[in-house]
Amino acid sequence: MKADLRLLYLRATNAIRRCTDPRDPAYRNYGGRGVSVHPPWVVDPWAFVAYLTLLPGFDVRGLVMDRIDNDGGYVPGNLRFVTWGESNCNRRGRAA
Repeated sequence: MKADLRLLYLRATNAIRRCTDPRDPAYRNYGGRGVSVHPPWVVDPWAFVAYLTLLPGFDVRGLVMDRIDNDGGYVPGNLRFVTWGESNCNRRGRAA
């Protein structure tokens, strides 16, 4: 089933907010640790959406946006769509 572009827009704006807004509850795990968003996408989230539609799986229900390098940002070349299980395997280690 084709992904709704509004859902991709929501994913994009949520990623932007996590990385740029210190008031966002998830900021400390994203922007607070240096994860950033490609600057043109911060200015124009629809450009972020346009990029996402170029990635395999963007329109497959059940797949989620994932950063290939978990320490890298939301930038061209570091994004993909995977299952929740695959995404959970791509988490950073937890400090003791």
